[in-house]
Amino acid sequence: SSLNFKNSVFPGALFEDDLQKYLCGLDVLIMPYVQRESIATEAPNKLFQYIATLRPIVTSAMPNLVSLPEGCIYTASDCHEFKDRIQQAFFENCAGYVQNRFDVASSNHWNNRKHQIINNINWIAY
Repeated sequence: SSLNFKNSVFPGALFEDDLQKYLCGLDVLIMPYVQRESIATEAPNKLFQYIATLRPIVTSAMPNLVSLPEGCIYTASDCHEFKDRIQQAFFENCAGYVQNRFDVASSNHWNNRKHQIINNINWIAY
């Protein structure tokens, strides 16, 4: 079956609360990358911003992408699989997967990151 793209829009530049409000209104969020853009990354900042919306995410396969619980992220190796993963993410979305995303978002706030950075600096210093 083919996807209906009537709800696919490009809203232009959005920032802070406007961006988060917009993202929360979408069914599935996408992160299409070409291989050269994704080689060094383990978790693009956009990933955690997307997770905070509690929406499923579809991304291109990235070799170093962080592991996340089921229903958080769907990876695709090519454009045909990307379309399939969007449909899968949409139709599989359920309360259990929303809870998985909530758990990830709850543990990835800046206070936790600050403590991780301080611990890493202390470990290196000693």
